[in-house]
Amino acid sequence: MCAARVESLGRRATRLVWRFAKAHPAPLGAALASGCLYAVVVVASTVVIGRVTDEVILPALKQGSTRVSTLLAAGAAIMAVALLRAVGIIGRRYFGTMASRRYQVTLRDRLTDHYLDVDLAYHRNRATGDLLTTLDNDVERTTDAMHPLPLSVSVVVLAVAAVVSLLLVDPILAVVGLALIPTMALLNHRFGRRMEGPAATAQQRLGELGVLAHESFDGAFVVKTLGREAAEVERFAGAAARLRDARVEVGRLRASFEPTFDLLPLLAGVAVVLIGAWR
Repeated sequence: MCAARVESLGRRATRLVWRFAKAHPAPLGAALASGCLYAVVVVASTVVIGRVTDEVILPALKQGSTRVSTLLAAGAAIMAVALLRAVGIIGRRYFGTMASRRYQVTLRDRLTDHYLDVDLAYHRNRATGDLLTTLDNDVERTTDAMHPLPLSVSVVVLAVAAVVSLLLVDPILAVVGLALIPTMALLNHRFGRRMEGPAATAQQRLGELGVLAHESFDGAFVVKTLGREAAEVERFAGAAARLRDARVEVGRLRASFEPTFDLLPLLAGVAVVLIGAWR
């Protein structure tokens, strides 16, 4: 059952990404290209710094001096790498945000058209608060999930480029780097399984809160006439507390997994440096 659920989640995620890509391919393509540029330049910067160290800094330390033209060429190479890296970061974030925000507009337009096209029975069977929550919060959460896509692609490209670079330098170091990939994949798989239920519950609780708020505000005249203010406040407070608990659970899961995600690459980097220095 768990495998089927995860597989279904993977298929749904793939369809969502594909729709996102088809909706606004130009800014998304620019964001992905910028992310790939950043990944390649990060690996290239290690090559440039290595060459500058071996061919400029070490000879200068041994000889006590070096030519100005050599220093200028080394500085220009480092500056070029830094500039390309900055272009990659800026392009990835700018065009990624552009694609995400445009997709929000597309989704809200489609949902509005859907709400206006369906028959009245659809609206009778659904609370207005649920519809408003879907149109506002759910759309935003969906595009928030798509926003890291350029960064995720750049991380994959960076991993592949780093492994290739390590293989060319030292296969032992490449093995150390490759050991990180299945570890991260397994951790990500477990995180996705653990987060699906609590995240869905939090969205459901948000919808319930929106429904209560809409009912209370829309029927404010009736509530005040019948003297039901305290009861409505209590109902709303209960829904807000349930939403708080659901989001705290989501935050607890994130707090238990995300530091590990951040720590593993750093540990792998330390291991590569230590083994590389020893070899």
